[in-house]
Amino acid sequence: MKTICVVTGTRAEYGLLRWVMEGIRQSPLLELQLIATGMHLSPEFGLTVDAIEADGFQVDRKVEMLLSSGTAVGVTKSMGLGLIGFADALADLQPDLMLVLGDRCEIFSAVAAAMIARIPVAHLHGGEATEGLIDEPIRHSLTKMSHLHFVAAEEYQRRVIQFGEQPERVFRVGGLGIDNILRLKLLTRDELEAALDFKLAPRNLLITFHPVTLEHNTSAAQMDELLAALAEQPDTGLIFTMPNADTEGRVLFRQIEDFCARHPQARAYTSLGQLRYLSCIQHVDGVVGNSSSGLLEVPSFKKGTINIGDRQRGRLRAASVIDCEPDRVSIGAALDRLFSAEFQAQLTRVENPCGSGGASDAIVKILEQRPLDDLLKNEGADSGDILSQVPVPIAPEDDASRLYERVTVVALEQIRDFVPRLANSRFYRQPQDGRFANAWRKRGAADGRIDWRMAAVSIHNLVRGLTRPYVGVHFDHSGEKIKVWRTEVEPNVAMNLEPGKILAMDERGVLIKAGIGGIRLLETAPKVTLDVGSYL
Repeated sequence: MKTICVVTGTRAEYGLLRWVMEGIRQSPLLELQLIATGMHLSPEFGLTVDAIEADGFQVDRKVEMLLSSGTAVGVTKSMGLGLIGFADALADLQPDLMLVLGDRCEIFSAVAAAMIARIPVAHLHGGEATEGLIDEPIRHSLTKMSHLHFVAAEEYQRRVIQFGEQPERVFRVGGLGIDNILRLKLLTRDELEAALDFKLAPRNLLITFHPVTLEHNTSAAQMDELLAALAEQPDTGLIFTMPNADTEGRVLFRQIEDFCARHPQARAYTSLGQLRYLSCIQHVDGVVGNSSSGLLEVPSFKKGTINIGDRQRGRLRAASVIDCEPDRVSIGAALDRLFSAEFQAQLTRVENPCGSGGASDAIVKILEQRPLDDLLKNEGADSGDILSQVPVPIAPEDDASRLYERVTVVALEQIRDFVPRLANSRFYRQPQDGRFANAWRKRGAADGRIDWRMAAVSIHNLVRGLTRPYVGVHFDHSGEKIKVWRTEVEPNVAMNLEPGKILAMDERGVLIKAGIGGIRLLETAPKVTLDVGSYL
């Protein structure tokens, strides 16, 4: 059973994740954990965690991080609070994999905490470009901190691979929003009017306009231009969904509320939820604003989208998307085109570049089948995380053969202890501390050749380390390579003799002068006879 921890921070994000979460919950091979954070926990933004629980999901942890400030300082502090909260949550939950979507600040905090905790991450909807948003560098940073990637289109797949991610870990599954359209039973027009407590007009627009986070102090000015253009639309119902808790988001809140108070044909909703939101798309004449939904989901309804400004610049778009500048003249011209008979007629031929559905099932199937235990491996030798560790003392009389036997006994005990914990995913990874590691370059034949100028103790230790089951050390004699398997040190040897001189040959073996002391060869292959007084 693999434990998958899903993190969600916004209403829109949860709407995209819902069927993946449902698939994980229903899978006999996966266990769902859920962390709610960000706007889900804020009454100001609709306390949408209640909607998650109403759908039958258990929220395992709630990470409070949202400050009542939309300034850059406030958002940065919120990210810091999130990092602290996710560190505690992940220490408690210990999932096998974290699954996240998109590009928001709260998700950055979650993934950064998972990276430090050595928990692998699956990232959904990576590789996309939004050049007018701070989300762009956040999204690409999430890609580099993640281990599995589920993308919506071929172009996004290529971009993730260009970032250096392994192609076999990048899966093109299509857009997640399409699954909601296919699975939910959308409301009729009468049901929608009752759910909204709002009478639709002969023409209707759904408006979502979020802050443009990479531009300073322009969001409010752009909203003024949008509202001015909308005010000139006769006989048109205007349904606003409130913006995200980004920098300047609260300023836009107040502008929308003031506009709706002065225009009876306009109504604002903090959170529509997926059912009402998608039902609105089905029954309105078009979608206006700068939300990704206008590009990712609306084309599947064969409805037009007016995409304002640069917030979504870089994303794939269908023929149903009308791009315009964030001024009232350009927006007005785009509205005229949207309502035109010519444009409406071509919408029947529109295809969504993010596919036709099935992404949620594809993701769950891959999570079920794909092993997770190799995701944190690196290219070093014996440099991965420690899963089980038992000290094995080495005595002076030990050699590689004896030590190998003792390590085998200890390893068998570790396996008996560790396998049940591995099966239940109840084990801990301990990163190795490189300060206490030692390393040796790749060894060759020269590393096993005896240099008689070495101290006798050093030669003896070399033999101990390379004896059976390893290749052994050797020296050359009369054109033949002689393997040495066992030795002992003879410290009481005259100092004024040259290294390599054969001092004695008896039943105990051959005694040879070393750089310091003497070394006795107890076992060689083949057994060798050497002339006393000669040199090697």
